[in-house]
Amino acid sequence: MCLTILGGSVSAQSHRDFAARYSLKSSQDTVSAYLKNNLGFGSKVYSPHLWADGVTFIDAAGNKMNFTEDQLDYMELTDHTGRLRKFVPPTALAMPKLNLLEVNYEGKLGMYTDYYMDKSRREFVVQQFLAEEGQKPILVASHGRLNDPVPGTKKPSQLNVGFYNSFRKKLKERFAEYPDLQKRINEMKSYEDLIGIIADYNQR
Repeated sequence: MCLTILGGSVSAQSHRDFAARYSLKSSQDTVSAYLKNNLGFGSKVYSPHLWADGVTFIDAAGNKMNFTEDQLDYMELTDHTGRLRKFVPPTALAMPKLNLLEVNYEGKLGMYTDYYMDKSRREFVVQQFLAEEGQKPILVASHGRLNDPVPGTKKPSQLNVGFYNSFRKKLKERFAEYPDLQKRINEMKSYEDLIGIIADYNQR
């Protein structure tokens, strides 16, 4: 997956593009730029499909530079709905084989999404994880379609874990000291339910 990143200060840019910031593993600097929006005139939100054939970041002068994804240490962008999306390296979460992970929920126990391109099917495969420092990550779901696990939408988003997914069992084992949370895990049906359980756990 190839990413194209630009440095420099940022001024007004095309209303289609997304305001963004990034940092490289080789530098401590955080650079502001615009992420080129190649998804069409009507697209207001970020999609990992922007990464399929390379991503372009543009500085105020219109300069462009290319970087591979493994050179990035951090990236964030704000889409045209005002939503901030953050991407962090997987090494900090004991998942070094994955690409940059999107942060869906931050906290002691956080939720993250990995996107990677299945070239044979020409579509992104989505893997969603719960991760806590010092603990083995828990796979929430893995499927070949894009899904938005972030709460706050008008309609609850269905929790698609599948029959063979051991996610609930592993989460209950993680929360063995909290019978009340285990009961809620059995009853949860949406990502909003899951985030509510995680939020309560993070406060304990």
